[in-house]
Amino acid sequence: MAKRKVSKKASARAKKPDNALVVVHGMGKHKAGAFKAQVLSAFDEVFSTYSSLKGTKPASRMEIIPVDYDFAFEDYRKAIKNQSDMFTAIAGVQTEHPISTQGLELLETISAGVDDSSFFATHWLDVFLYRYSLVAEPIRLKAAITIAETIQKYGSGKTCVLGHSLGTAVVHDTLAKLYGDDPFDTKLSTSRDRFKSLHLVANVSRVVQSFSKVGASVVRPGTGCCTNFIEYRHLLDPFPRVKPFDPLNNGEWVSQDVFRDHYELVTLTEVTEANVHGIKHYLLNPDVHLPIFRSVFGFRPRAAEAADARRAYEENTLNRKASQVRGAFEGFDFSRQSVLDILAAGNELKQTVERFGETMS
Repeated sequence: MAKRKVSKKASARAKKPDNALVVVHGMGKHKAGAFKAQVLSAFDEVFSTYSSLKGTKPASRMEIIPVDYDFAFEDYRKAIKNQSDMFTAIAGVQTEHPISTQGLELLETISAGVDDSSFFATHWLDVFLYRYSLVAEPIRLKAAITIAETIQKYGSGKTCVLGHSLGTAVVHDTLAKLYGDDPFDTKLSTSRDRFKSLHLVANVSRVVQSFSKVGASVVRPGTGCCTNFIEYRHLLDPFPRVKPFDPLNNGEWVSQDVFRDHYELVTLTEVTEANVHGIKHYLLNPDVHLPIFRSVFGFRPRAAEAADARRAYEENTLNRKASQVRGAFEGFDFSRQSVLDILAAGNELKQTVERFGETMS
């Protein structure tokens, strides 16, 4: 029986990717694998807009490796389910990862009018618990093991890391422990294990920082834990505006050469849906996915191909939604910089999103 010939193209498609993107989700409930599915869905939509990627599955170009950490919040979520007084229920949870005294005091300052359908229960509770309880440590440990194992398997030069929303704080704090001087179960070296690129989408790491100050840690490009460091911030996304990370090119954070060549802050203005904070809303934008694709699997589209993809993207931008989201925050004071302000901003955004029939995923 003659052997069936396999074309080089088919063989290339069947070959597993030799590079990896570790992805860490943000606030809100995420079932295991859900964030990976969201990222792949967005990338699949994006691939269809580039002629050289059309018909190719994103999973054939990069291994997406998720860090799911919803397990850490389950005790608290179960406690508030069907409870009329969420704050009393949260404070009374018996767990190995209790809330700090400072966190309990903060709970008392929150309006009693918050109910279980609010942004508090669906999203902000995660931020609060990460910042003010011991759940942060098992989350960081899981993220550290995932990143270390990925680097071991694919090599530091073939590994990239992406964090979204609360995931940017998880990523920062994990890397600060993984590569820093503090004792930790898993350790990596900034010289031997420096990974290729760090992508922080809607970065909130400063507003929930605790043991390690953002900007003073080893989480930096060049001589730090990564070669390249890119932030993505939408002009209308309220969360990264509460306490933004805005390093200066003055030689203090990194050298001016490293800052110029290996750090970038990408500011976005296009709106395709009211939930400007959503990961898909970010990833569909060429100013976000192209730097990621370039870092992860070396994709550099031809000028005409890139222009066609951008035109297809811009056809979906929506001025009406942009105006509504902008209007929701006209009176918001972003000079206040606390975890409580994330709650206030989240409630505003959630109401706007729901007016358009969307959900805060």
